[in-house]
Amino acid sequence: MSAVNNGSAILTVTNGLTLNGILQVGNPTNSWWGLIDIAGSQTLGGLGTVVFGQNGGNLVRIVQAGTTLTLGLGITVRGQNGTLGSGFNHSAGGPTDVSLINQGRFRRMSTGERS
Repeated sequence: MSAVNNGSAILTVTNGLTLNGILQVGNPTNSWWGLIDIAGSQTLGGLGTVVFGQNGGNLVRIVQAGTTLTLGLGITVRGQNGTLGSGFNHSAGGPTDVSLINQGRFRRMSTGERS
């Protein structure tokens, strides 16, 4: 992971990731963003949770054209604000021909709940 000078961070996944805890993408209480780059076709497996913070620029993005991110059966995605799977983002760039296979769960947050 390489930190960016404003407190935000970028993590690149190259050989899959087994997540059995919480992966916080961006800060839940301020504008610091998080960026997870998925390099090549990857599986996000395990029994963990991806939690998006407050900033709309939070991304888990696929960065190579023609590749796929698979969310495993035990993965939950929740949070305040972010994008999952799409390679392209107007501010961060990326390819448009990527795929997301969702075998996991997306959980909507209730009013007043924090990520």
